[in-house]
Amino acid sequence: MEDYILLGYDVRKKHLKIRGHRDLDEDKYYQGSKDIEIWPQLEIMPDTENEFCLYSYDTAKQFCDSGILVMVKAKKSDVNFLSSDEADKYDAGNATDKREWLFIGLDVIDKLYFYSALSNFGINLDDVAGDFTGKMTEYGLFCDYASADSFARSMDTRADSISHAPFFPVALFINIRTVKY
Repeated sequence: MEDYILLGYDVRKKHLKIRGHRDLDEDKYYQGSKDIEIWPQLEIMPDTENEFCLYSYDTAKQFCDSGILVMVKAKKSDVNFLSSDEADKYDAGNATDKREWLFIGLDVIDKLYFYSALSNFGINLDDVAGDFTGKMTEYGLFCDYASADSFARSMDTRADSISHAPFFPVALFINIRTVKY
């Protein structure tokens, strides 16, 4: 993921839903997503620090005892709306041990509000999983960029989501030291 740029960090509620596990209490487990309406932030998080509604590593790390520390990245070409100075500012914050991070998949979000296209706009995740058989992770996210980008391009032209276009994939990683299932 060398051509990706760090957008920031967040701390989310602890319990991630794993697709196909019917024994999980639906009210306690959350779908993996950049969208805080789908995978909620901790209520104790301060106001966000950047335009992607994310935090610096140092700020997010302060709260990781109570939640899962999440790192969000995007391809540089997908965030070309950032000036080069802004892009350098985001990329400079990536000073963490790569061995501590587990890739859980790619979400597809809109540029306007950062809503997840996988969880909003009347999309049924089971239908998406059927259309992209073998291309979804156990957390209900895309496992490869090509599939996520294909879905993003289809969302750009859907009538119910066109006002939110363009959509773009973001890669989500969780810090393995903060995960409890």
